[in-house]
Amino acid sequence: MKYTFLLLAGLVCFSTTNQAAETVTKSDNLLIRQKLNTGWQFKQVGKEAWHAATVPGTVHTDLFNNKLINDPFASDEETRQQWIGNESWQYQTTIEVDATTLNHDEVDLVFYGLDTYAEVWLNGTKVLDANNMFRTWRISSKPYLKVGKNQLIVLLKSAYNEGLNALKQLPIQLVNDNDRGEFKTSVFTRKAQHHYGWDWGARFVTAGIWRPVEIEAWSKARIENIRYSQLNQSKKEANFNATFSINSTENQQGTITLSDENGKVFAVKKLILNKGNNRQTVPFTISNPKLWWPNGMGKPNLYTLKATLAVGNKKTTDVQQIGVRTFEVIQSPDSIGQSFLFKVNGIPTFMKGANYIPLDHFLPRVDASHYKKAVAKAKEANMNMLRIWGGGVYEDDKFYEECDKQGILVWQDFMFACSFYPWDKAYFDNVQEEAIQNVIRLRNHPSIALWCGNNEISEAWHNWGYQKVYKWSKEDSTAIWHGYLNLFEKLLPEVIKKEDASRFYWPSSPQYGWGSPKSLTHGDSHYWGVWWGKEPFETYEKKIPRFASEYGFQALPSAKTLEEYIPRSEWSTNSPILKVHQKHSIGFDIIDLYLKRELPNPGSFDDLIYLSQILQGNGIALAIEAHRRNMPRCMGSLYWQFNDCWPVTSWSSMDYKLRPKALHFMAKKAFAPNLISSDKKKGNIEIHLVADHTAQTKGVLSCKLYNLSGSVLWQSSEKIEVKDNSSTLVKKISETALLQYADTSNLVLVTNFEGVKSFHYFSTIKNLKLEKPKYSLKLINGKKGETLLTISAKNLMKNVFIDSANSELELTDNFFDIEPGETKTISIKSSKKIDIKDITIRSMFDYMK
Repeated sequence: MKYTFLLLAGLVCFSTTNQAAETVTKSDNLLIRQKLNTGWQFKQVGKEAWHAATVPGTVHTDLFNNKLINDPFASDEETRQQWIGNESWQYQTTIEVDATTLNHDEVDLVFYGLDTYAEVWLNGTKVLDANNMFRTWRISSKPYLKVGKNQLIVLLKSAYNEGLNALKQLPIQLVNDNDRGEFKTSVFTRKAQHHYGWDWGARFVTAGIWRPVEIEAWSKARIENIRYSQLNQSKKEANFNATFSINSTENQQGTITLSDENGKVFAVKKLILNKGNNRQTVPFTISNPKLWWPNGMGKPNLYTLKATLAVGNKKTTDVQQIGVRTFEVIQSPDSIGQSFLFKVNGIPTFMKGANYIPLDHFLPRVDASHYKKAVAKAKEANMNMLRIWGGGVYEDDKFYEECDKQGILVWQDFMFACSFYPWDKAYFDNVQEEAIQNVIRLRNHPSIALWCGNNEISEAWHNWGYQKVYKWSKEDSTAIWHGYLNLFEKLLPEVIKKEDASRFYWPSSPQYGWGSPKSLTHGDSHYWGVWWGKEPFETYEKKIPRFASEYGFQALPSAKTLEEYIPRSEWSTNSPILKVHQKHSIGFDIIDLYLKRELPNPGSFDDLIYLSQILQGNGIALAIEAHRRNMPRCMGSLYWQFNDCWPVTSWSSMDYKLRPKALHFMAKKAFAPNLISSDKKKGNIEIHLVADHTAQTKGVLSCKLYNLSGSVLWQSSEKIEVKDNSSTLVKKISETALLQYADTSNLVLVTNFEGVKSFHYFSTIKNLKLEKPKYSLKLINGKKGETLLTISAKNLMKNVFIDSANSELELTDNFFDIEPGETKTISIKSSKKIDIKDITIRSMFDYMK
């Protein structure tokens, strides 16, 4: 009753700003869509002042845009802004509706995303109670609308308080250790869990109309959705079924026409439609199909399909893109345990990539250009897969469209992570509708590889000891575990079976926790012995799983990103402000522990930025190489994590501003189609050539042993040939024989295969006797605005870091080693004209004491 009074009172002072009737598509006469994205205002419930609002948007960004709060990401503002998530907020606008719109048979008000608990009022009548940010809400609104101005109010209740109310109703304490609130309420809300905090994420419990709102008016019949199911494929043809879900206002006849973007007709089918929901299947064939391939294996060919529903002399059209491809998950018993490998178009394919989280904590700030850049960075790093982690959101369509276009497969988690959830009927019904909607929305994307029920919950149950920590009784434990099984091994797989049966469903990632021997022999693995267990990086070479779906190490973001949010006066690991941007309680201590093992001591905070990134890059590249060397035992390597959602010290290889850390460039080399990788076994240096399906498999393998002054001490050269899509041991060299030339601190072995290089050092970096680099630089104007930088080195240059204080540089390579006598060329893009004086070059030598 309290909210009802506030809303009705709000009608008196409602803004008279007109809502522009902006039409998204009016290309047919069965359907009109009208965006409702202008004229919005908002206020805090209980306060009088109204302010301009952005829709789609969030309360936090609206407060910031109105200069009512400081930048939430700056300094320690996170700690000052926790009150926002505890309040309720009211949004309102005026909708202008014309007679043409209202003359349609049905007029729906559609919210594509409400965050999270929302009451919607239309002309004084409550038409919706929403409780799930992952769902679309469609409201049949014709009875409530009128020609002219219509009042629309959205009341957004505090998700924290709503969760707290639910928590009080359940006598069992459920779990989310990452929730940074006073009470752990996130498990009760169908909302991005990381909004409540994570060990890399800020706690901003958002509210808002976070995805578009529109009026959709339609007559006669409406295409609800289409499922394109591939039945088979060959060189000659690929056969599909297009299954249409059609909502009809009456018993009537219709026709479906399916064609491509050029008007070529694949199929025509006459329909008998019954009033209500109808399902109709239309078979069609694509002749001489061009296959969709992941990055590195071929082109991600796409077909644009135009489906037209005609009823009488009226029609409506749906346009989507599909790909012709097969994707299989092979789990076969073998001498090790059980395989976990993926086949794309019948070819066993090593999955190379990372785990992806939302690009911004405030989700509506991410637009198509951000998605395009992020996915391009994954492609640039030779990745072919990103895993959408279960504590974020089901991403925007634009993300998956970019993955389709750029050949990046998607491991798609459902939105559950590291927690245990309610199991009552209302909660399950809510989750079921969420799952159905998102599976239907995403299933036609060729980039979707598989569906995964959750992140780390099975592992948590079996290994994390929550039963004792939270003192669950036997009855409580039984209820929680039955709830888990009913959700992840019954409800979700049943949704997949009904809506996307051709795709693989995996109940929980990982299958076994990293403390179990089976984590290395069965399923996928999250190996955290490095970092959490403080084990040395070399452990990665011993602990080889069947598929590595998580592992990682932290590093600081770039100095440019830190400068945008934290004053340099606070650049210290002891600074309370900097600690706000480090969410792991002992993260800096762990970085320091590994630094002391591997690298020189940082003399300044800028040194720490560089050295932490080198540390992270070397460690994760070591893991990637070990995984690829050991194929086909291991057939996937997805590190944690690809990106950040705010400026923070984290496991990411791209910081919040999508500035690449050293790891991005080191992963690019480790994921390259041809990889030369060496390890030491039984006194020998063993050199492996890992070749992808399209990699070069014939050529000359050369080895040169240098001292760090640049003199060649020993060398060999030979022709080799290996199989594609394999890892092959191509050479063994006695370490004792090499060490006769100099001590371990003064040697490097450089192996080259047709331009692909590997540097093998015989000592940790901190013990190397690096000499001051001798080199020359040259800038050359390239094509399409690119500038080419050449570095000619006389002696070894280790971990060369190219930067500019005055320009934002996009580089094809950075943080690399240069062989003595080598001239290396890097392409640079910049919004400004680059001068040689603007470029700074530093290397590991500059950080040695």
